[in-house]
Amino acid sequence: MADIQERIKKAGEYFGGMQVTKVDDTDVIYVIVHFPSRWIIDDAVQEKYDVSIVERSDGEYLFCAEMSVGFDAVFDAVDHCIQVNKDAMERAQLFQEKINELKEIFGNEENTIKKLRTLEFTFPRQKKEMNKKRSPIDEVAEKELGNDGLETDTNDGRGE
Repeated sequence: MADIQERIKKAGEYFGGMQVTKVDDTDVIYVIVHFPSRWIIDDAVQEKYDVSIVERSDGEYLFCAEMSVGFDAVFDAVDHCIQVNKDAMERAQLFQEKINELKEIFGNEENTIKKLRTLEFTFPRQKKEMNKKRSPIDEVAEKELGNDGLETDTNDGRGE
């Protein structure tokens, strides 16, 4: 029981409840979670952890599995969804911070066009082709920042 308590504690504020019930002579585990409305559930989670995920209402989900699959698989799926969405939110925040840094650089009139042309981004790239499929992180970032990845700003950056 202590292990389940630890898993509940790890799920933290997102944990809404848990129960075991019989469905057609099979014990089924239900874990109820409440996620922010902008969060997404990656379809691959169900297959990866052998769980079913049902959205009951806006942001409320049931993570379900047969008892033979075990509590750990259900909580692993919940933990995975939490981590993926938190990472996506952090990426979106970092992206916006870097946009603001670039606005500051380009907005500074002391930086000449000649100097701005020398601006380079260095980041190690993977040699293999980048996967063109949109990740769950892309979807959450788009919801956080808008369709083009940029926050809408009616201010033109001149402080007016």
